[in-house]
Amino acid sequence: MLVKNVLSIAIIATISVVGLSGCEKYSAGPDISFRSAKERVSNTWKVEQYFKKGADYTFNVPTGKTITYEPTGSYYERLTGSEMKGAWVFANDQKDIKLTLDNGISVMYTIKKLEEKKLWLFNYDTENVKHEWHLIPVVK
Repeated sequence: MLVKNVLSIAIIATISVVGLSGCEKYSAGPDISFRSAKERVSNTWKVEQYFKKGADYTFNVPTGKTITYEPTGSYYERLTGSEMKGAWVFANDQKDIKLTLDNGISVMYTIKKLEEKKLWLFNYDTENVKHEWHLIPVVK
């Protein structure tokens, strides 16, 4: 009886580990979340860090810049005195965010980390230079 119980627990543990290892969608996590990806993206964010070619370029980000992803699919990028508008959708099984700005420009960002209080995105420009943004929610 004891051997049977131990074997049952071992099988359940193995299935759980194998099953949960497939839940990781983003390279930097989280492994599992009880909030949908849309709920986690939908927020007003500010840039905590910005990297270009792996070097910290946060000093180049204007103070006060905010980025808003609405649950309705609307997108706003605001800086004192200016605003860019557009729409956002998930792409590639929610691994990417596609922005289409009102001026017709489209940009694809890969999600590296998506948590309630952290959104890390990256993309490559036309010269194949990697840009990575670490965003945190704006506290109101």
